[in-house]
Amino acid sequence: ILSNVNSTREKSIYYDGDIESGLLIRIKAIGSAEHLSIVNLDTRESFKIDTDKLQKMNGNGIVAGDEIIISTSEGNKYVRMNRNGASSSILNCIDIQSNWFKLKKGYNRFTYFCETGVSNLEIQLEHKVVYEGV
Repeated sequence: ILSNVNSTREKSIYYDGDIESGLLIRIKAIGSAEHLSIVNLDTRESFKIDTDKLQKMNGNGIVAGDEIIISTSEGNKYVRMNRNGASSSILNCIDIQSNWFKLKKGYNRFTYFCETGVSNLEIQLEHKVVYEGV
């Protein structure tokens, strides 16, 4: 099996590293969505994209064809949107109360919510295992 597509809104990641690590979140829009929240179910931390701010900045909220990439890795945190072949930072569209996720050793459970368009998003979570050592 080369890959599996999981159509559930909840995903559990088992992290076996020695120290906490960030993750890369890829969001692909196949339709419009408003006010996206990604939540760590274990810590109750959330990361929210304010689509009202996004609309003021780019003319639209999240629409079909958009790709949003969020990196929560230490020293390399960013939020970028790819739209119509152009990439731009949308860091200003993140809710001020948002948390930059860290994976802790063991299971880490994530889910996501939207006010509208929850079925219009495909979300992929990626991480690297980090070990302490020389």
